[in-house]
Amino acid sequence: MARASPEHGASKAEWRDWARATRRRLARDAAARAAADDRMRAHLGAWGAWRDARWALVYLPFGDECDPLAGAADEHGPRLATTRTGAGTGPLSVHVLDASALERHAFGFSQPRPDAPGVTLAEIDVVLVPGLAFDQHGGRLGYGRGLYDRLLGTLHASAQTVGVARRDLVVPKVPVEHHDVDVAWLLSEDGITRVRPR
Repeated sequence: MARASPEHGASKAEWRDWARATRRRLARDAAARAAADDRMRAHLGAWGAWRDARWALVYLPFGDECDPLAGAADEHGPRLATTRTGAGTGPLSVHVLDASALERHAFGFSQPRPDAPGVTLAEIDVVLVPGLAFDQHGGRLGYGRGLYDRLLGTLHASAQTVGVARRDLVVPKVPVEHHDVDVAWLLSEDGITRVRPR
């Protein structure tokens, strides 16, 4: 049974608990999860900004994160880059995505090896942004380390940022702070939509 989202004024910790529980619930239905990911891939592949991009910065899904990418990388789409996490809360670095040159991080997710060729942020046209939940204004509830907020804050102005989440994790408002960086678009199984300004 779905648990109602937290009340207005709830802490980020309460929101994260709710979002994690919601994602676990959604992940239990493997067929529905696969169908939602397939719909996201189709929406992404049909999106003009994706097809026109030279480079896209994508995340490698971990655990019960959405996987909008499999099958979206083809000769009609952008070249793909992904992030590498340094030690502690150090900045993310951006590297060419080569599935044959990945290593497992201590936390269990895949990332490029240290010697993977780098990509400059100036080259990135589209960014697929993971998160626990998003709101209709582009607010993002992240994992709490601020890594993506710091990265998003350094992109060039025309880069298109896309929050990726199942529809159940797109809510009217998530708690945001001054250092949190909004996304411009939301991708769910229902489509890809421009967020509403605050």
